[in-house]
Amino acid sequence: METTCQQAQTLQHQEPVALLEFGHGTEFLTSAGSRLIRLWDVTSWQLIWDSSIPQQCISVAFLGEERLLLAALRNNHLMIWDLDNGAVRDKIKWTEEFGGSVSGRPITAAFCLETYLLAVVYRGKDILLWSLESYALYDTYNRHGSSSRSQRGGADAGVLCLVFNSAPGANLLAAGYSDGDLLLYNTLEGVTLQTTLVNAQALASSPDGRTLASGDSSGTIQLFDFETLKPLYRINSEDYCIRQLAFSGDSLHLIDIRRSECRVWDPTILLRQDEDDQNSDTISISSRSQEVSLQSADKVNLITALAADPEHGCFFCGKEDGSICLYRTKTGRQACTLYSHARGISITSLCFNHQFGILTSLDVTSRIVVQKLKLNYSGWESDGVLLDHHVAEVVKQLAINSEATRLIVSTASSDILFSILSDKDQPIVTQTWQSRGPSTWCTHPVNRSQLILVVGNNVHLYAWQDLCRITGEQGILLQGSILPELTVQSITPCFGHSAIAIAFAESSKPQSKSRLLLWSSSDFAAGSESAAPIPQYHALADQVRTIIGFDGRRLVFLDNDGWVASAEARATETDEYDRHFFIPADWLTPNADLMTAVTLEGDIIFVKRDEVAVITRGLENIEPRSSESKQMPPARPSIIGRARSSQRRAEKLALEKKPGWSPILD
Repeated sequence: METTCQQAQTLQHQEPVALLEFGHGTEFLTSAGSRLIRLWDVTSWQLIWDSSIPQQCISVAFLGEERLLLAALRNNHLMIWDLDNGAVRDKIKWTEEFGGSVSGRPITAAFCLETYLLAVVYRGKDILLWSLESYALYDTYNRHGSSSRSQRGGADAGVLCLVFNSAPGANLLAAGYSDGDLLLYNTLEGVTLQTTLVNAQALASSPDGRTLASGDSSGTIQLFDFETLKPLYRINSEDYCIRQLAFSGDSLHLIDIRRSECRVWDPTILLRQDEDDQNSDTISISSRSQEVSLQSADKVNLITALAADPEHGCFFCGKEDGSICLYRTKTGRQACTLYSHARGISITSLCFNHQFGILTSLDVTSRIVVQKLKLNYSGWESDGVLLDHHVAEVVKQLAINSEATRLIVSTASSDILFSILSDKDQPIVTQTWQSRGPSTWCTHPVNRSQLILVVGNNVHLYAWQDLCRITGEQGILLQGSILPELTVQSITPCFGHSAIAIAFAESSKPQSKSRLLLWSSSDFAAGSESAAPIPQYHALADQVRTIIGFDGRRLVFLDNDGWVASAEARATETDEYDRHFFIPADWLTPNADLMTAVTLEGDIIFVKRDEVAVITRGLENIEPRSSESKQMPPARPSIIGRARSSQRRAEKLALEKKPGWSPILD
């Protein structure tokens, strides 16, 4: 969806897709590959028809009034279909009239339906313009303009890309040459209007025809006024391989594809006024050239761990280079570096006790550092190391008790208990396991001297003091539909410590859909043999993707549609929960754990790569949602980028980058 970048549909083309094209003024979308072209209805997203093609499609266009679909193929053929029934109306070879003077396969092509022209590019040759009205050669263009009007020589450098101006009545063609020149032609007069050095590998015209976008081999994007090639905006980047550029239908967003990522940009320069509007009362947007730089994805310092301070307006990020940094929730920006592990050793986990200011960090070498922090006028600062210890195995989890006197370190085969206040860094107790599946520890929300251990569908209670087991050998059986392939992912006390939310998922699939069940805290007691889920929350069981946390009033989670949602304590069973705002799919990396947290103020913190987004008061925006509803949710404003609706409640997006032209998705 345009306002949220939420994935709306998935269509199966049945082969790699080379081209996608929406029909302006029509309800159609076409997808084309090497052997197949398909037409889709964008209102129902149903396939209307498909047709086999003999060669790969290199350009497509819709003739809306004539109800025709045109496609230029790499075998020098133009194919035309009836939009309504998919019947092939015509098939023409545009090189037939040239005999052997034009040979080889074209590298790219572009349609101009305003002038009924097809522009075709061959390697090292002039641009061929072919008339769609007369099925005959219209002209050829070299860098000096029309070959029929210019006596100067032909192309000494081949064309790599070209695009027609999309505005109604326009006669402009832009072409990027292999020597770096970008040329602007007037196809009505047959002249070259402007030339500039750009090194364009990809070109795109905004639908209103005002802006030309270019992308070069070094990853730089430039925006030009299409009529003059006046530079408007430039973004420098070291992320190479811009594969394609496209504008949104309103001409206010630019989309680029590089590597396997897609970025959506909304620069204010695209809001610039026409000359006739300069004296109007609307807001004036400067059209002077601007420049920003985008940090290379290969050189960023990735955030690898997150822990929130729920009370003091800050949070902590562990990074790929081994540093642990303090961030402010108000701005979302880094305030300082508190301390570091060994240089270049990535941090994998952070655990914070906000009552006593104890921050524990873990790195990929299984080194654990427990740091004492103290508050000053500017926030937390380091106040000395309490524990520094290497564990011989891979550490799965860290947990600190409420009094910040004990630390438990869990591995696949053992649990190790440390005294944080001791001068020695040797463990108090080590328990080993010959065979134990995935497990998770949590302090008991009612009896804080006890630990809860969830293994499979059983709960065991242990003492924080010495790690002695309190329950029987079999523990407490968790009733409810917990499939054998599901393992515990998180334990979250909530609703005034009266309930415990446990999320289960498939451990072999990162970010697989969770099954959420809530139990009464009182059922997790030494004398209990089994515990049944609280029935009031059964409707949430299959709606939760990830638990974000508890904000003191609500259990906050990410639902299966990518919305931040919440549920409050309830006395009766209901299938309703509140949806607040949507998270773009690009931030929900499918092959990595989601890093997110919520504060007691209701601020939501999201991390993606080296970026941090903080959404303040986002939970105030409520979109009631039935857990049984299967309808597509209405479009909601995005948390990232500029506001597009007066209903937007997520008021701040703070990204760890310099101010400038920031991508909506990155």
